[in-house]
Amino acid sequence: MNRKSYHIILLLLVIHLPGVASGIGQTSPIDSLDQLLKGLSDSAKISQINRMISQSSNSSLESSLVIADKAIEIASQMKSQEDLSNAYKQKGIIYAHALLYQDALGFFQNSLAIKEKIHDSLGLSHICYDLAVAHFFLQDTLESFSYFTRALKISEAMSSHPFLGIRELNLAEFYFRTGKPDEAKKHYLKSLATLEGSQDYHNQIQVLLALGQIEETNLQYHRAKKYFAKAAHCAREHQASHELATSGYNMGRLFSIMGKPELAIQHLEVALDITDSLDMSNLKADILLEMSQYYQNRQNAEKAYRYYLHYSQLQDSIKNKNREKQLSFLNMKYDSDHKKNEINLLQKENQLSTEKLNKQKRIQQYSWIIVFFFLIAAGISLRLFVIRRKTFKLLNEKSNQLLATNEELIASEKSLKALNDTKNKLYAK
Repeated sequence: MNRKSYHIILLLLVIHLPGVASGIGQTSPIDSLDQLLKGLSDSAKISQINRMISQSSNSSLESSLVIADKAIEIASQMKSQEDLSNAYKQKGIIYAHALLYQDALGFFQNSLAIKEKIHDSLGLSHICYDLAVAHFFLQDTLESFSYFTRALKISEAMSSHPFLGIRELNLAEFYFRTGKPDEAKKHYLKSLATLEGSQDYHNQIQVLLALGQIEETNLQYHRAKKYFAKAAHCAREHQASHELATSGYNMGRLFSIMGKPELAIQHLEVALDITDSLDMSNLKADILLEMSQYYQNRQNAEKAYRYYLHYSQLQDSIKNKNREKQLSFLNMKYDSDHKKNEINLLQKENQLSTEKLNKQKRIQQYSWIIVFFFLIAAGISLRLFVIRRKTFKLLNEKSNQLLATNEELIASEKSLKALNDTKNKLYAK
């Protein structure tokens, strides 16, 4: 498989894919990916990815965790730092969705370290935001503020106007949630000025709604109504149902505060109708509670009770659903961690066995080396002994020859002396 195909598979793994995540019959998510990609050309694979991205919201956390783990594995095999960073980020987001922010931090930090290493400015801005949110929900507001401001500074350095508006929005939300509405308003207005020139209407509406809530808190109801109305207009223009329902809820609540009950119930009913057609349980619960209070104020106990009962049942359903979702994810996480621990244990045992086998091999090799050198030393000693014996034998022979020669010289000397004595006697006569 070539590197381009690896990138295509990795993108499929990192995003939440409904068809892949849910599985096909008894087929695992990874097997489903292989089936989807089998036999496709690169262009066909890209088209398939684009179709799946539009349906990515239906993926389950459990299956997403499996896919994210596979994405990390493939990115590691590819030795692609960018893809590995994105896979760590995605896994952190999965844990954050399961409200396991402490676990999410570890993966976000891994992603941050890689993005700093490869100098990915846009990616740094995104991961700093993720870290800021995780720290905020862990009630570490100092770290949260630090990452929010860092994300904003990175976007300012990039001069990326859409993302600059989003980062201003993020920091404004931090100030708003930490009880600093004036600071929040300042950044919301900066965000709105930037976002109005972009096509990001979702965040534009979010800013308008937040500004309306701040004005409502400051008892500036007419200004609040202006912002809520502008948000509703933008939502209708772009057919954004969720934002339209949220705007209607805020308008209804504001009209109730302003003493205009007819307008209040009108907007609340429209918002409720929208939530009935969509999966917007939390917003629907807020609308039901507001309508119950409305009818309670109108002395209509029957409707007030009916809406409150519906609200209470929906809240219980949301809590049970979230609890089941988290328990299911935790079970999946436990099984995954348990399997990883087993694999790690087996790997360690295998490593120990390998090290023991290698040690035995080394001992055997050293033993043969020692025997080899011993044989060489024995051979040299034997050779030296033979040479020594030959030398000793030659020395003995030479010594014997010298002795024999010496005896011959002595005998010759005696003979010569005898001749001389004889000679002297003859001359003396």
